[in-house]
Amino acid sequence: MRFITLTTFLLLITTKTFADINVAVASNFVPTMQKIVAKYTSNNVNVLSGSSGKHYAQIQYGAPIDLFFSADQKRPNELLKQQKAIHTFTYAVGRLVYWQPQYKGSKINFENTIKQPTKHLALANPKYAPYGIAARETLTKLTLLKEKEPLFVLGENIAQTYHFVESGASDSGFVAYSQIKQNKNMNENTFWLVPQHYHSPIKQDVAIIHDNEEVQQFLNFFQSKDAKDLILADGYSLND
Repeated sequence: MRFITLTTFLLLITTKTFADINVAVASNFVPTMQKIVAKYTSNNVNVLSGSSGKHYAQIQYGAPIDLFFSADQKRPNELLKQQKAIHTFTYAVGRLVYWQPQYKGSKINFENTIKQPTKHLALANPKYAPYGIAARETLTKLTLLKEKEPLFVLGENIAQTYHFVESGASDSGFVAYSQIKQNKNMNENTFWLVPQHYHSPIKQDVAIIHDNEEVQQFLNFFQSKDAKDLILADGYSLND
């Protein structure tokens, strides 16, 4: 497995070999994808990390991406409509978490916690990020949007949003449960799973851009029980 940045990936346009599979992955799913790829031995898989929007733009410009694991359904569906993707399907469903790292009180329910005052509230930008849309829908459902909106600290994606809260730049925020699961030192009294009926499902789709034997072999492994167990263990649910 090779893990590469967007800049390095541009070099693949001239260096891609037949046995390579280039997999563009939304930032929130990268740690899970790395675990899956580490167990896959049939072909070399290049994992490209970045925002779904940047991956989408690269595909538009003809970057040699074989599979695009988006953080939403919108962009894969757009590629399908543009005939730049062959097929799409939902590979994971994300869970939204409210996180307040410095919370010192006893564990209370989410509805009471979110009503407590904070200086800032980080969330991924709802214009671009599905986790941000879910956070905004949650606040609307609880009739807290007008009160909380002046406190917003908007991240470009869920990875940047997590960094805002982890670093203390924001004292609270909506992040992905998968990110919480990756933090082995997480205090369980400082985060709350948002009830799923407060927002639309955070369905994450993959777009198959190129279809060949190597791609199908990897997809078969990705849909195996071993891979699904890794996805579930990292805080996602499945769309079965």
